[in-house]
Amino acid sequence: MDYSPLAYAEFERGLRDYGRFWSRLGIKPPIAGRVIADVGCGHGAMCFQLARDGAARVVGIDTNAGIVGFARDQLEQNYIEHRNRIEFHLGELGDFDPAVRFDYIVSKDTFEHVAYLGRLMEEVRARLKPGGLLMTGFGPLYNSPLGDHKGAETGLPWGHLLFNEERLVKRLNQRHSRELKSLRDLGLNGLSRAEYRRIFDRSGLEFVLYKTNRSAGSSPAVRLVYGLAQALGGIPALREYLTLNIFAVLRKPA
Repeated sequence: MDYSPLAYAEFERGLRDYGRFWSRLGIKPPIAGRVIADVGCGHGAMCFQLARDGAARVVGIDTNAGIVGFARDQLEQNYIEHRNRIEFHLGELGDFDPAVRFDYIVSKDTFEHVAYLGRLMEEVRARLKPGGLLMTGFGPLYNSPLGDHKGAETGLPWGHLLFNEERLVKRLNQRHSRELKSLRDLGLNGLSRAEYRRIFDRSGLEFVLYKTNRSAGSSPAVRLVYGLAQALGGIPALREYLTLNIFAVLRKPA
């Protein structure tokens, strides 16, 4: 099947971002011999890198049929040596074989899109082996400067926050003759920093680490933005609006 140049570009970016993910997270546990799920696997780049690091089994899970198809085609065409260790599942974690338990569940740039994150965290806890780890990094958070992922098209930092959800949806429908009903139709859950923390606290998992505003360090300008967010985010009144991302590791009690 022919895919757009954007799909290939996203895949290549995912391959490059693999090491950066662990660096921003601040921890990389042993991968060799582990059974791992990648929730929100996208085009599959992390799955292939995990297999290259020696994972015994990798399950990529995503709800987007197009990108799961891309990942499966990549496996058959360019990563045939990993076909016995990698599989891609179209659907949600809760739909996957309930008999399988994972050493690790990883999720990159996905949690800000999950409509019912509390329910997903319940599934994560159920599917991890005792002592297993959830490792996630995601952003931008909705209340941060670019938290709408440019979907609101205001052209202004925090511009989407000028509208409540009802007004924002109405504005977009009028401008583009769309039939959006909520932020979820934009692929966003609208959760705040405090709500993410509350969901994690109630998950039944134990924190290993929790960090915010982890910079990829790709340019001086990006480092400056993250540095300012880190510094000014310490002010309670500004914290919610200057938390750009969250990186966390949680463990299932043994």
